[in-house]
Amino acid sequence: MSGSTTPRTRGRGTNHLVPRPPGSALLGLGLALVGWSLDAEPLTVAGVALAFAALAAWAWVAAAARGAEISRRVGARTVVEGHPLRVELTARGRLGFPGGEIVEGLLDSPVPVRRARRRTEVKIAVRFDRRGPRRLPAPVLVLRDPLGAVRRERRGNKYDDVLVLPRTEPVTWRSRGAGERGARDRRGTGDGDGVDFDGLRPHRPGAPATRIHWPAFARGAGLLERRMEPEAAARALVVLDPGVAAPPERLDEAVRAAASLCLDLARAGGCSLLLGGNRRPRRVGGPGAWPAAWAALARVTGRRRPVLSAARDAGAVFLVTPRAPHRLPAALAGRGVVVVTPVTGSGPGGPVVLEVAGCVGYAVAARQGRAA
Repeated sequence: MSGSTTPRTRGRGTNHLVPRPPGSALLGLGLALVGWSLDAEPLTVAGVALAFAALAAWAWVAAAARGAEISRRVGARTVVEGHPLRVELTARGRLGFPGGEIVEGLLDSPVPVRRARRRTEVKIAVRFDRRGPRRLPAPVLVLRDPLGAVRRERRGNKYDDVLVLPRTEPVTWRSRGAGERGARDRRGTGDGDGVDFDGLRPHRPGAPATRIHWPAFARGAGLLERRMEPEAAARALVVLDPGVAAPPERLDEAVRAAASLCLDLARAGGCSLLLGGNRRPRRVGGPGAWPAAWAALARVTGRRRPVLSAARDAGAVFLVTPRAPHRLPAALAGRGVVVVTPVTGSGPGGPVVLEVAGCVGYAVAARQGRAA
């Protein structure tokens, strides 16, 4: 079921009531007057009966709508695209409903309300085809008499906001090259202090013994210690660049690929994520970090591009974009980058490193990044 909805004006629960008796009652009174003036008893009786039935229906609908209300309960405020979202609609009334229907923007057609019941429940499962925030308009309870002469509406008093998260899929690593090694293997070279190995230097008095490089000492090179670099500098970085004028379908594919890649790298030890409009990447890894990054990916638009200067100090860089660039940005020049792009687009060339969510990751040589 499609998740597209049209927002309506916010307001309290309201009643829409015909301000005067329906036209059928006036018609009945007119017939009765004509029959009385012409001394036509059948016409008078028919007019009185029609007017009485119309007034009775009007009173029934008005009384039933006075205490009627409709509410909606959404099973969750976030849902993954393509997954079912449970929604429950409940219509209540003090008197039995004369008839009518429940109008809900998530449904293809209104749901009828059975006559003489005081409570009606409707349970549905909604699936959204695309990511992003959704505002569900308030449901409407429509009451009408059996003849359809009188109509009254009771509208719910609130919207419901739902965030549709991008779907994630497993990452298939085709080559254990710079991309996967930089993301997975480097995280295990440190000594547990939140830092990674970055070469050797002469041993300093007072340095932890765990940093001493014993193989170098055994070769007669003297007492050396491992030089460490900050963990953030070695952490893999996923950059989502929406590109310029990219079709929405391509952008959705790129967002799914970025989300899947972040989740895979987070499980392997953590990574960073840089989105459009941000100067500093956010860390993905640890309690609560992934849900926040997932929600940020769901809200990505193609209007803002990331500030790539933050990628200079990162480890392996994965540039996810709807359209593969002819040359890498200047901030990525001189280093190897894995460009992840939908398979429907033209790839930048180079060996294939990974496949994920309909996208392919190409290892772009550093010399291709010499661009302004």
